[in-house]
Amino acid sequence: MEVLGVLEKQCILVDLPRLLKLMQACGEAKGLEEAKAVHEHIVRATNPLKVSTYNRILKTYSQCGSMDDAFNVFNNMEQHNLTSWDTMITGLAKNGLGEDAFDCFS
Repeated sequence: MEVLGVLEKQCILVDLPRLLKLMQACGEAKGLEEAKAVHEHIVRATNPLKVSTYNRILKTYSQCGSMDDAFNVFNNMEQHNLTSWDTMITGLAKNGLGEDAFDCFS
């Protein structure tokens, strides 16, 4: 994360695949604040975002246990695909929000 900050200050762009790998690592480490920072970098570096990119962000927030952040992303997506819905429903269920998972499915 420190290197990402240094690169940004030097106006060196980091490509999307590397940012997504970093976001995945944040999810695996349950680093919510770091995931939010990478999410901000992704939004600044790539606009508009593809549905597949949003899905990776949803998954990371779910892994970090922040379904509020996942819902914010989900609700602001222009399009959803089957993976988007699956990620949200699974994330809700895995984070102990079974009722919300059923509501989302409905």
